Amino acid sequence: MMRRDWSWLNEETASEHYLEYFEGMGRTELHKEDGGFYQALQKRDLVHILPESKQRDWSWLNDEENLEESIQNYITENGLECLTRTQIRKEDSLFYQSLVYRRLLDYLPNIKPSDQSMVRVDKE
Repeated sequence: MMRRDWSWLNEETASEHYLEYFEGMGRTELHKEDGGFYQALQKRDLVHILPESKQRDWSWLNDEENLEESIQNYITENGLECLTRTQIRKEDSLFYQSLVYRRLLDYLPNIKPSDQSMVRVDKE
């Protein structure tokens, strides 16, 4: 595998490159997507141009008043309807783990693989 030349990388060009090709990605995602670029940023002490964290805010799961409706809305908005719990865990592990942590798994639909008569249509 050929090494890329990062000699052109400075704070301005690194920021432009990130915004053009990786905008919205957190540090971990970027490292997985393009480890060479991430390492070049580290080597040049430019990691500070990246967003600190892309952690999602799960505080809405603490609102007991609208919890069931909020969880169902999240499932629908993220295309997780008609999936088993195992499939939800694979598709959106952070959501699933947030439910586990708060002991809210009972709010997930209890669909079994044999019950999946509906075909999931991916959003375009």
